[in-house]
Amino acid sequence: MARFIAAMLLLGAGLGPVLAANLPPHWQLSYPDLDGQVQPLSQWQGRTVAVNFWATWCPPCLREIPEFVAFQAAHEGALQIVGIGMDEPEKLANVARTLRINYPILVSDPRQNLGLLSEWGNNRGVVPYTVFFDASGEMRIKHRGPLDRETLESYFSELQSPRKD
Repeated sequence: MARFIAAMLLLGAGLGPVLAANLPPHWQLSYPDLDGQVQPLSQWQGRTVAVNFWATWCPPCLREIPEFVAFQAAHEGALQIVGIGMDEPEKLANVARTLRINYPILVSDPRQNLGLLSEWGNNRGVVPYTVFFDASGEMRIKHRGPLDRETLESYFSELQSPRKD
């Protein structure tokens, strides 16, 4: 807990994203993880990535997490799921432990959630919300609402194929 508090102080009074230079906008962002260590999204660039926005108070979010856990295990190395929790770190950590989440959970400042979701293409501010990047780093799919295994498989297959313009 002390490490988390120290990291928050270093971030300057918030859990907001930190920007890095010379990368596409979404890859420039960094968020603290559940241990308070700042994690740049750019560390996963070059892989197929699903960024899932969720909250502990959201029943559909909690129902889809086991799907993400199973999907991450089945596609280890080819896919990276990253959860961005829109809640207090302690609550997120409890859910991560209970549901045995096997992918990184990053922490968003709950006071900035609507702006954050809008920045990621979700002007309605609903969760769960998931965006998918192909291995070239291009955001190709935005999905509002919970995901099931069949939809995850379909999106993953689509992301493995070259973009059809």
